Amino acid sequence: EDYTNEDGTYITMDEMKELWKGLDFTLENHLAFYCGTGWRATIPFLIMYESGYTNMSLYDGGWFQWQMNNDLPDR
Repeated sequence: EDYTNEDGTYITMDEMKELWKGLDFTLENHLAFYCGTGWRATIPFLIMYESGYTNMSLYDGGWFQWQMNNDLPDR
């Protein structure tokens, strides 16, 4: 919901920068996006990608995939 407009389109990179204003990171950091199952995290990832950023990654499995794998450490 944070990255979409009422008409279903995505916000702009400038709007996303405003949304993130005051948070404890900069766009010079390597940013990793994730969510419960992965699809919601693709929205800010694609907004950045389409704006020319490359210092980011996407964990497309999200926390759901992580918690289902018994070989990975608990939170």
